[in-house]
Amino acid sequence: MSLNKLVNKLNLNDEMFVPKIEGCNCEEGEQELVDPSEVNETVTEITDDLNDIEEADTIVEDVNGFLVEREPYLYQDGTTKDVPIEERIIVQEKLREVLRVSGLTLTNSLNKESLSSIDAYYMNIEGLKEVMSNIGEVVKSIWDKIVEAIKKLIAQLATFLPTKINRLNSAIKALEDYKGFNIQSGDIATLEYNFEKEYLDKYVAVSNVFPNQDRLGYFKSMDKFANELEGYFRNFKAGQVDNPATGIDWKKSELGIKVNPLIKKEASTRNEIFSVKTHYKTIKVSMIDRAYGDEVRVETKVIEDLFKKYSLDFSVNQLIHRLTVDKECLNYTKGFMDRLKNAAENISKIVGDSQVDTNVRTGFKTTINKLFKTLFVDYTAVSDSLTNFDLATAKVLLKYFKRIKR
Repeated sequence: MSLNKLVNKLNLNDEMFVPKIEGCNCEEGEQELVDPSEVNETVTEITDDLNDIEEADTIVEDVNGFLVEREPYLYQDGTTKDVPIEERIIVQEKLREVLRVSGLTLTNSLNKESLSSIDAYYMNIEGLKEVMSNIGEVVKSIWDKIVEAIKKLIAQLATFLPTKINRLNSAIKALEDYKGFNIQSGDIATLEYNFEKEYLDKYVAVSNVFPNQDRLGYFKSMDKFANELEGYFRNFKAGQVDNPATGIDWKKSELGIKVNPLIKKEASTRNEIFSVKTHYKTIKVSMIDRAYGDEVRVETKVIEDLFKKYSLDFSVNQLIHRLTVDKECLNYTKGFMDRLKNAAENISKIVGDSQVDTNVRTGFKTTINKLFKTLFVDYTAVSDSLTNFDLATAKVLLKYFKRIKR
């Protein structure tokens, strides 16, 4: 949903990579799976809302910079000769553009007076300021929507996750009959061929991301990061911190997740990677750049085709271990989402509080909003991709065992 459509939906004018959770049965007909479509819809809804906030942030940042550039003209004596005709045209066209992009309207309609009017220029400047205020109302409304959507998602996951854990248990139980089975090298090549034929490039990136299957470390790190975010708001409300750049204990949040060293090398970064997201052969890495004093930046890089082939391991014992770890990873989900819900509630209150210093709200825009979006989108995507990849591997392997037992 675009920001323009959201404004209309919220009716404020009368007064501002999506993960797909799949079903992947290891053995057809073995058990009934809760329909994941409701979970998918809620995840998509939250992701769209976070995209709308990012779009609103971009508009606000652009207009803020634009108004700063206008300051020399705002302190003149008001005569038309002090504001060149070119400047008046620039401001009026900027206001038209911002109204078009945001979908907002003004208390007074867009000034259509002649550009030679003494008041026209200043009316347009005031119009831009009004748009900024209205966008703030829109952003608060979006955060309120996100809070309710995460509550809904938590309730849905309470039903969905146990069914996924049951499927992992089912795969583990089926594979335990073949512990210690020695698969011939020729058969391994066949298994790899069958996997690639059935799933194409779908899991190429995620199969290569974590060295030594250190996926649990990723979810622990993300959970600690969400915990630090939650703690930041507790300290903020107590008046102990303000700027997220200095108010978050970045070391304690354990930013440096363990990913394949080739990923960091390809990203060409000195910063610690705190999040990854994969899609087929594409890897998105997010890093925190803390080299700006009181400001931190979320740096993102998309890496295409770093890994051309799957990293597949059909060892029964190793696959059972991965499936067991997947269950432990899923157990972090509810606590993680609870932390994000609490963070979203606090963000909404602070964004909508006119008493909060503008610089603090700007810090939220440049840091907290992006951190929140990265945590939510990447966590849901990686959690789902890893589990489905291992279940897909189990499915191919169990088909092989059924065939050779005939």
